Amino acid sequence: MAALVSEWQCPASSFLQAARSPEAKRSLSLCDQQLCNKLCDCFTNTAEACRVSCDWQRDLDRVRPRRQHPLACTAAVQGVDLIRVEYIPDDKSDIASTLLRLKERVGHKGVIFTSGGIGPTHDDITYESVAHAFGVELEVHKPTVEAMKAHYEPQGKEVNESRLRMATIPIGSEVLTTPDLWVPMACIHDVFILPGIPRLFKAMITANKDRFTGAAYLSATLYTDTGEGDVAQALRKIAAEHPDVRIGSYPNTSYDKTYQVKLQLECRQQDLLDQAKVAVSEALTVRE
Repeated sequence: MAALVSEWQCPASSFLQAARSPEAKRSLSLCDQQLCNKLCDCFTNTAEACRVSCDWQRDLDRVRPRRQHPLACTAAVQGVDLIRVEYIPDDKSDIASTLLRLKERVGHKGVIFTSGGIGPTHDDITYESVAHAFGVELEVHKPTVEAMKAHYEPQGKEVNESRLRMATIPIGSEVLTTPDLWVPMACIHDVFILPGIPRLFKAMITANKDRFTGAAYLSATLYTDTGEGDVAQALRKIAAEHPDVRIGSYPNTSYDKTYQVKLQLECRQQDLLDQAKVAVSEALTVRE
């Protein structure tokens, strides 16, 4: 299992700006545009807001084909369950407590990824927050400093005290490297610390994907012309009888009306998947 802890990068002010500017609003994802429409009116009187998405199957189904986040895609391919994604502010105690809570949740075989907060500025506090969580100090990682110098000095930029913050990591960390990048991927107690910049995050996850693997999921897709409310009772019974198989039900909301509901079955064992598929086929009128 895996979890992602990410620096919160879309605060209330961003939604308010988007609400006032059609151009800014168009820059948001469709999901965030919808969230903006619902929340922007109350942000002026509400200090904080949270979004909880309680549909793992549907979110994963969207993430996989659209590649909205490289971690979700890579985890799925590597057979790792990405069970939780949390966005938290730049607060050391909050970050540390979140890591410890998720560490208990994923267990000793699970991994946690953090993204963001490892830059040179005052609000980049992920390294010190991770160190605080595990009760260790920070140290300058000399190989990273040398790699940083090789990157910055040809540009006429000094590796000053602020930039050295990007090479100051928790003591005891293993440092993984990525081809053509100087940025370290520090790992301590199975917490992988990554940058928030999407292209760097993707490159580093891809280069080190063999560090986290599990049994890959097998899947089967079935379609039915019966409404979701009419198949729900049968699916509930089948799901209870086949607990190792994930059964997702997705009503058709597109212009393609060749089916009403898509059923997605996923399991790590082919025989169990086949058994569940037979059960669905016997209980409902479906086609592949």
